[in-house]
Amino acid sequence: MSIKTTKMLRVFIMLKIGLIGFGNVAKTIYDTLKNYDDIKVSTINNNRSYKTIEMIKKSGIIITKDIKTLSQESDILISAVTPKNALSVVKEVYPYLNGTYMDINTISPITIQKILKYIPKNKYVDVALIGKITSNDSYFIISGENTDKIMDLSNYGLKIKKIGDNIGQASKLKMLRSNYTKGVSTLLYETFKTAYQLGLDDELFTILTKTEGQEFTKKINSRICNSYNYSKRKTEELKEINAFLEKNNPKDMIMNNATYNILLKLNKKHEKFDNEYYSYQKLFMQ
Repeated sequence: MSIKTTKMLRVFIMLKIGLIGFGNVAKTIYDTLKNYDDIKVSTINNNRSYKTIEMIKKSGIIITKDIKTLSQESDILISAVTPKNALSVVKEVYPYLNGTYMDINTISPITIQKILKYIPKNKYVDVALIGKITSNDSYFIISGENTDKIMDLSNYGLKIKKIGDNIGQASKLKMLRSNYTKGVSTLLYETFKTAYQLGLDDELFTILTKTEGQEFTKKINSRICNSYNYSKRKTEELKEINAFLEKNNPKDMIMNNATYNILLKLNKKHEKFDNEYYSYQKLFMQ
C-alpha cells in the first residue's frame, strides 16, 4: 500500500487538522501529515500574500472557504502566524472553536494569558518548536491540561514531547531559547561583517571551527543570513521575549535590547531593498 498508515491498528476515524498560516512551519507540518489516509489537513488563503497563496496552491492542501468554517470543522486547529497576529487570530476563531487550539507562535506567557481570556484552558495547548523545522533533529515541546490529541500526532511523523500540564511551560522555554539564538546570530552578524571588511572572515571561520567545533560553524552562514532575511519576524518575536524578560529579569536586560536594535536596523534595510541572501559575503557587499 503506497499511502502510509499509522503504526497502531485502530478504527478508521478521520482526524481533521486546520492550519492558520502557511509559512515554513505550517507547510512542513502539512508535508509530514499529508500522506496519511486518516488525516485531513486544511487551510485558508483569505487575506494572504501572493507568495503564500502560490505556495498553498502548489502544496495541494485543501482550501477551506473561511476561518469560521476551518475553526468549526477542525479537531486540532494549529496557529502558526506572526507574533503580532497571534492574539487577533484568537479573537477571530474562539467563537467557532470546537477542537483543540495548538499555538506554535513565538509569544510570551503574558500574551498567552490574554489569549486564555478567549480560549478555555482545556482547549489550549502551548507549543514550542525546538530547532529548525526542516532539520531531522527538530521537535515540538508542549504543555497543557488536554494534550492527548496533540500527542497522538506523534504517530503521524511529528516529534512531540510533553513537558508538563501547566500552560506556559513550553512558551517560557521558547522565550529563553529564542533569546539565546537571536543573540548569538546578531553577534555573529556584527563580528563577521567587521571581519569581512578587514579581509579576515575566511581566517576567522577557520579559527572558530577549531575552537567552537564544526557543528557550530556549519550554521554560521545561515544564522547571519537569516538574521537579515527574517528580520521582520525576528523583531516581532523579540518584542515578546522582551516582555517576558521585563517581568522576570528586568535588571539584566542588556544583550537582548542590543539584539533587538540590530534586528530593527536589519529589518529597515530589508524593507528598503526587499531581497534575500544565502551567502553572508553577498549580504555584506550590499
